[in-house]
Amino acid sequence: ALIERWNPEKNTFQLPTGEMTVTLEDVFQILRLPITGRPVYQAGPNVARAAIT
Repeated sequence: ALIERWNPEKNTFQLPTGEMTVTLEDVFQILRLPITGRPVYQAGPNVARAAIT
């Protein structure tokens, strides 16, 4: 699992081929959460649904 490879000091994953970081573009591509606009502070079912649509 990736959690075992997480380095909290650098906010990166330590992989056999090197370090990997997660960007805002990655968040958008994986979760389809908007990376512009108003921030989401608490994601209840209605908030998450509204953020996606």
